[in-house]
Amino acid sequence: MEINGSSMSAGLAGMQSAQRLLDKTAQKISETGIPTPEQDAVQKQAAQAAQPAQQVAPVAEPKDWNAQSETDLAKEMTNLMVADKSQAANAETVKTSDQMLKELLYMNQ
Repeated sequence: MEINGSSMSAGLAGMQSAQRLLDKTAQKISETGIPTPEQDAVQKQAAQAAQPAQQVAPVAEPKDWNAQSETDLAKEMTNLMVADKSQAANAETVKTSDQMLKELLYMNQ
């Protein structure tokens, strides 16, 4: 009897595809230039230290990082969720395929 591992191969290929999407998305997010909270605090301290004491600090406008970046963060976060769900679904395919192959092997004994 020939055992075809196409379901196992499909699951593994799907997991690889999800990993590529995750890597690509992570790269895009990392290139947005959004400072970490630590970097933002250092920048604010430096700006305050550079101002003369008698001047009133201007009110900072909220930063819209997504508008300054060419990366659509909403889309990239959606891609992260898609990659996560795809990874989980394909892992379940591999698991089910493995269980089926085990059952076939036990039937022949």
